[in-house]
Formats: sequence, C-alpha cells, structure tokens
Amino acid sequence: RAELADSKSQQVVLRDQLQIAQDESLQYAQLVLDQLELEMMFRTEASELTGAGQKRLAGLAAFLVNNPQISIRLDGYADPRGDAGYNRDLSLARVSHVARVLQEQGVELSRIATYSHGSSNSTANQGDYDAYALERVVKINLQQDPNRGLAAR
Repeated sequence: RAELADSKSQQVVLRDQLQIAQDESLQYAQLVLDQLELEMMFRTEASELTGAGQKRLAGLAAFLVNNPQISIRLDGYADPRGDAGYNRDLSLARVSHVARVLQEQGVELSRIATYSHGSSNSTANQGDYDAYALERVVKINLQQDPNRGLAAR
C-alpha cells in the first residue's frame, strides 16, 4: 500500500510537471509566432509566385496543415507605379493567389484572413527600383489560435 501511495504521488507530480512543460511550450510557440513574419515577393505587374516562392509556400502550407491551432493573416501590397485602383487590384490578386494556393494544399479557408493595401503604404522614393521590388509583396503573419489545437484541449 505504501508503494501504491508513493506511485500515485509520483504520478501527480509528473502530471503537474508535464502540464507546466506544455504551458511553457505554448508560451514559447506564441512568442515565436508573434515575432515571425514571412514575405512572398512578386515580379513587376505579376500576381503569380516564382518557382522559389511556390516552394516556400508549399513548406508553409505543410506546416499549417500539421498545426491547426495556427491561423494566418495575409497582407498584399504593390509598388507605387500605376494608379491607385490598378495597385489595389494587383495587391488583391497577389493576396488571393497566396490564399488560394494555401487552401489547395489543405489549409482551411477559415484560418486565412486576407487584406489588400495596394500601394497606400509605400515608402519607396520615386525611381528607386530596389525599393519597389521590396514593396511587391504579400506579408504573412502567423497567429496562435487559443480555441484550436493543443491549447483548446
């Protein structure tokens, strides 16, 4: 009986330690997700990803499929060349393309939020083609969803 009582006591201690470790792991994962930002770059006037971009996005999709507690926010941008309406449409096409590829690779649409900004946030100086290249982008932010996955259990 003493051994049984001792085993039960050890079991409680181990269960508490496991819960603490899981809580710390979730906190660390949230910290990493809060700091993580990915970007998918696009060619001038293009809304399709390059081959390298498609590979990166496939890797992200596989990660998201295996981590259902993570949701994703996509923000599409365009460089300042062209009129505002064209740039809005182009950034919408870019963000829609990324969302569609993620969905085709198994990420639930309900986990994807999309926003299109056109060139409204551009900081590039006129004629700075290197800066323009950095603004033809879909920014990807990952967020831990407390109502899904391990955290919900």
